[in-house]
Amino acid sequence: ALAAAGDERAQALQSALAVAEEVKAALEAEASAAEKQLQEWEEAKAALEARTSAAGKQLEEREAALVTAVDERAAALQSTLAASEFAKAALEAKVSVAEKQLEEGEA
Repeated sequence: ALAAAGDERAQALQSALAVAEEVKAALEAEASAAEKQLQEWEEAKAALEARTSAAGKQLEEREAALVTAVDERAAALQSTLAASEFAKAALEAKVSVAEKQLEEGEA
C-alpha cells in the first residue's frame, strides 16, 4: 500500500513537473517574443528620431508624438518582459521543488 501510494505520488509529481515545464516553455516563448517586439519598437523609434532631425517643425511635432507612443509601448513591453521573467523564475523555483520532491519520492 505504501509503495502504491509512493508510486501515485511520484506520478502526480511527474505530471505536475511536466505541466510546469510546459508553462515555463510558454513563458519563455512569450518573453522571447516580447524582447523581439521591444527591439523592433526601439529600432522604429531610432528611425523616427533620425527622420525627425532632417524634417521641419511640423514634421518634428508629429514624429515627437510617435516617439512618445513608441516610448510608452516600449515601457509597456519592458513591464511585460519583467513580469514574464518573474513568472519564469517562479516556475523555475516550483520545478526545482517538484524535482526535489520527485527525487525524495524515488529515494
